[in-house]
Amino acid sequence: MIFMVLLATLALGFYSLVTTSESLAQNDQKGARALGAAESGIQFMRQRLARVRIPPQTTAADLLTEIHKDLKIDPQLIGNLGAGTVGLANETISIPAEADQTIPTALGGDKPGFAVTITKVSPTGAGGIVCTITGHCGVGRNHRTRSVRLRFLRQEIPSSIFANAIAAQGRVSIMKGTIAGVSGVSADTIAGVMSTRTSAPAVAVSGGTLGGDIDVVGPGLVSVTGGSVYGATDPTTIQNNYVGIVEPPDFPYVDTSVFAPFATNTYVSGMTTLTNTRIPANTGTAASPLSFSGGATVQGILYIESPNVVKFGGSANIAGMIVFENKNTSAANSLTFTGNAQMSPLPPGAAFDPLRSITGISILAPTASVTTMGSTDSYLKGNVIVGNFNELGSATIKLDAGSIVAMDTANAITFNGKDTRFMSTGVLNRPSMGVRYTAKFVPAQGTYGELN
Repeated sequence: MIFMVLLATLALGFYSLVTTSESLAQNDQKGARALGAAESGIQFMRQRLARVRIPPQTTAADLLTEIHKDLKIDPQLIGNLGAGTVGLANETISIPAEADQTIPTALGGDKPGFAVTITKVSPTGAGGIVCTITGHCGVGRNHRTRSVRLRFLRQEIPSSIFANAIAAQGRVSIMKGTIAGVSGVSADTIAGVMSTRTSAPAVAVSGGTLGGDIDVVGPGLVSVTGGSVYGATDPTTIQNNYVGIVEPPDFPYVDTSVFAPFATNTYVSGMTTLTNTRIPANTGTAASPLSFSGGATVQGILYIESPNVVKFGGSANIAGMIVFENKNTSAANSLTFTGNAQMSPLPPGAAFDPLRSITGISILAPTASVTTMGSTDSYLKGNVIVGNFNELGSATIKLDAGSIVAMDTANAITFNGKDTRFMSTGVLNRPSMGVRYTAKFVPAQGTYGELN
């Protein structure tokens, strides 16, 4: 009897041990599957967030709204949500928005899946977000969860516009003159033109010589009635061989306000040496332009508030840069050179030291009409970013390490003068300040971690 009791006790002990071990094994298995679901979720969200596009003007306050706008129409995400939705409430994006719902990672069985929350990086979310993935496995009392977290940083997508000598959102009209590379420095083919205008003609060539080729965003957008392109004069040859169709590149958002603090002196009537100078709005009007008829010298930065109409006659010596406030439109703002413009490096001295780290800019006037009408050759170094650009002079403009970029969507650029020659485009000399692009999200190194 004693042996029977002992054996029964051992049997019960073994049963309890086996049952407990099986439960522990099932728990570990469900936990591992929940973690696997969370890992799948983090890879899935890396792909989805890499395809989100954040406009350059987006503030930290609007960041989640912009992300939600893209995610809720993402076909890959919607296709895996089933009846679920992408929700935004209380500064949190929830995927799925419905309680107790997941994105499944396998069918049937323990129903493994994951759910996602996206929040801004504390305290301001200035460019960063945190993506938390909770993996689920099992139902009822056997339900297990595991969570992982990864931080993502907002990263600008480099634009291809500065690979072109001339890039415009509106129409480019070539009527007269030569647009090419500088002899002995770069091939003529450097002088390519690109327009993202979607109505014809985006580029109209009626005369003159274009050394490079033409890129547009769709068929039938180029008109050739004269002149030459890439050495060809036959319109059919040009259309068949030297007109390309490209994806529309990203044009930047220009924030000129960051330059205003450098303009520490205010213009007063009679000034001809403009040292870190601010020209107040309405100093010049269409009826009464602010005219430097005898020429002027810019030292450091010339910051022109909008609206304004400014004309430089004679020789405009620019030892620095000109920035026109991004406000109003090119109908209200204009900058005209009736003489020549010559750029040179910043002068020595502590007054100009804060500007030395700014590169890639000669004229930054995204809502101004910029016109050159000189009879003496001009030289600019850095990018010319304007509302619209009009070359009407009888002299040559040489542009070093810079592109002409026009932001207006109607008539953007007109060449009806003599020569515009490029030493190199702005592709290796992009503006280092004041120019922002559409952004995507990339994982921040060293921020991945399990939460439980």
